[in-house]
Amino acid sequence: MKILIVEDEALVAMAMESYLAGAGHTVVGQADDFDTAVTLAEATRPDLALVDINLVDGDSGVDVASQLNKQSVPCLIVTSNCNPHRQLDGAVGCLQKPVNQSILVQAVAVARRKVRGLPVGDVPRGLALY
Repeated sequence: MKILIVEDEALVAMAMESYLAGAGHTVVGQADDFDTAVTLAEATRPDLALVDINLVDGDSGVDVASQLNKQSVPCLIVTSNCNPHRQLDGAVGCLQKPVNQSILVQAVAVARRKVRGLPVGDVPRGLALY
């Protein structure tokens, strides 16, 4: 699966990329702001974007998810500020940080099944689907 990471904490983004690559996914890029995320999505056409809520320079992951949704890129919000009662435009769900490799890989698998309209199966701890 081709995945775009939208995260402004470089160490978190690098860890996520390592976790995903170890599970056989291809990370098509990392972005830390709205403009970079949109440009990378247009250029790489990812199957899924993992998007933090609070980005560098005050940019909002909510705005990123909304714009990527318009580009037919589904998003999974990955943040320490998950609110399971607040559905975000363009997001399939929200994964609560911090995450480890197992949880992240499971959450991506669940998001992929949800996007494809398949039964999602077991939902990992910390993941709220919309």
